[in-house]
Amino acid sequence: GAWSICGACTYIGRGSDRGETLLAFKLCCQWYALRQLRTGYRWPTLCLPLHALQFFCMAGLTPPIHPAILQFLVVVIVVMTVLILMASAYILVYFQAEEDRNTAWMPKVAVVLGLTLASLVVLLPPLDVANRSSGGELDVSLLYQVMFVSIAILVVVVIPFLIFYYEAEEPENARGQLCRAMVYEAVTLASAATVLVLMWIFLGRAQIPVTHYVYEDQFLDATAPTPAAGCGLGSGCVAGKSNFYEIGVTPVVYIMALSSFVGWFFLALFGGIGMAALPLDLMLAYKSRPQSISLQDYAKQRVMLHERAQRLRSIGQAL
Repeated sequence: GAWSICGACTYIGRGSDRGETLLAFKLCCQWYALRQLRTGYRWPTLCLPLHALQFFCMAGLTPPIHPAILQFLVVVIVVMTVLILMASAYILVYFQAEEDRNTAWMPKVAVVLGLTLASLVVLLPPLDVANRSSGGELDVSLLYQVMFVSIAILVVVVIPFLIFYYEAEEPENARGQLCRAMVYEAVTLASAATVLVLMWIFLGRAQIPVTHYVYEDQFLDATAPTPAAGCGLGSGCVAGKSNFYEIGVTPVVYIMALSSFVGWFFLALFGGIGMAALPLDLMLAYKSRPQSISLQDYAKQRVMLHERAQRLRSIGQAL
């Protein structure tokens, strides 16, 4: 029936190029149309999209998508990256101290990069969902790896180096300041790399839960009817046993998992403190906000300030 034709088309498609596979799929669609005309059924037309999708999955292909969808996703990635960079720079300029203007550019670049990477990582899951729903043409897994490795480099290399460099500030000896920061950074990087390599060697494995079934009956004829219950009592299948399939992970995947695991603790710590402190800060800021005064109070404060200034001037002249 339908599955025989689709199975034959799938077998043809596996051993040929994409054009021949699409031709086989076209033959399968024509067979559906002929069956509809012959039997008068309406269900083949209704089920055709589902069978077509399953055919592409069995053939190792992906459903054809319009190139505009891929271009739209690329444009969204570029536009959102630029907007987040601009928003991060604006936040830095808005909250920086007046004494820090036009000084210490490298820490400011690190702050902007940190805010940008943190925001882009949050936006990766919706991008992954949109990419999968449109055919999965983008390599989102590569984007995940690039983002997490960039965050690890920023945390282990860039930020500690800047801390060591500006904490050891020596205006008369800039070269010594740089050398001292590089030595401290080398020690930090070696320690982090040693711990990471040892953890990856001894703990760099993932356990995937699986269910193990054993079939202890004779094989049935392909034309014989099979029970609708599937793998159950009297069908030759032994009840499944839960087990774990252990596989090794790459260093990049282990860095991603370790940074996510550690990041949850920092999120719980700083997120909890921030959620508790934000309402209190807002109430204190509202309480201590500048308020307008009447003309009488303004004149009184002016007289008091003038008298104090006169006393301080008299004390200064006496000295």
